[in-house]
Amino acid sequence: MSVGTIRAFACLTMYVLFASPADAVPVTFRYSDPIARRVTLAGEFNEWDKDDMAMAKNDTGEWEAHVDLEPGIHEYKYVVDGN
Repeated sequence: MSVGTIRAFACLTMYVLFASPADAVPVTFRYSDPIARRVTLAGEFNEWDKDDMAMAKNDTGEWEAHVDLEPGIHEYKYVVDGN
């Protein structure tokens, strides 16, 4: 890990609210790490597959992924450069 870079290693929990149980909600995940070479999204919604959801770097330099999720509690983590 380089100096000045903070990377998330803990599992995060997200609550998707304000929709009926049958409606998927579009959710945008963002992660900021200007020196990362690859960022992926792993969570219960993709069976914790660290290679399934590659994030793309947007115009502001943040990593982004768009996922449709059912309302409820979702655990996830960002996988940065394979870690």
